[in-house]
Amino acid sequence: MTVGTLIPYRDRRLGDVERLYLYRPDDADMVVPDTIRKCVVFLGCQDINGSYHVKGTAFLVSRPMYEKGDGDFAYLVTAKHVITKMRDRGIEEVSVRMNYNHTDAQWLKSKISKWRFHPTDEAVDVAVLSVPDLDPWGLDQACLPWHMFSDAKIIADGKLQLGEEVFMSGLFSEHYGKNRNIPIVRMGNIAAMPEEKVATELGPNEAFLIEARSTGGLSGSPVFINLEPTRHQNHSRLVFHLLGLMHGHWEDEGD
Repeated sequence: MTVGTLIPYRDRRLGDVERLYLYRPDDADMVVPDTIRKCVVFLGCQDINGSYHVKGTAFLVSRPMYEKGDGDFAYLVTAKHVITKMRDRGIEEVSVRMNYNHTDAQWLKSKISKWRFHPTDEAVDVAVLSVPDLDPWGLDQACLPWHMFSDAKIIADGKLQLGEEVFMSGLFSEHYGKNRNIPIVRMGNIAAMPEEKVATELGPNEAFLIEARSTGGLSGSPVFINLEPTRHQNHSRLVFHLLGLMHGHWEDEGD
């Protein structure tokens, strides 16, 4: 009898933390891993006729309950202005459109009062909603793990510089999917580092400026940085971090 040796597939694309698979994952050769699109959901509201209207993008993140594991906390994250604009119109429930494994996408309701903003700085364009464990729901979604979040150390170490390639995954309101959410991916580059706060409608905000094409609906989209785009052609060496979320864009009124 011959006993073979099981060699797991090692993947470090999500935040440079090793994940082991029994078999090579289907997205191993993809430039954008499935998790990047599966973390995205669409936000909207329901009118008096029962029709839903998409308004923006949110994404799922998770962090461990305890240092040694034993489960995760899960959250929905979006831009604060997506929530407040609905609230200011008198809307009391934010509808969240999620993909399922064995049925069409479904709209789930959340009380607008349950979304939380920054406790002291009103200019921070972030809103967060705590959500229950996703596993029993049969969802075809994924949470971004906590270790994918970028921090000041990446900048301090010189890993993140002007011109670096970024990309976002989110809503294209003209084609969001009839039966399933279909997030689009847009590419761009860092045009300015957060050396000083940027003036926004909410007030001075710490932000990166990026050069990228944008349309309505991308507000709240997760924005990722790939620190290995030109340094390695081997996809197994790609490393993605969550840079932040999409705040907004300047309109260019062309001829």
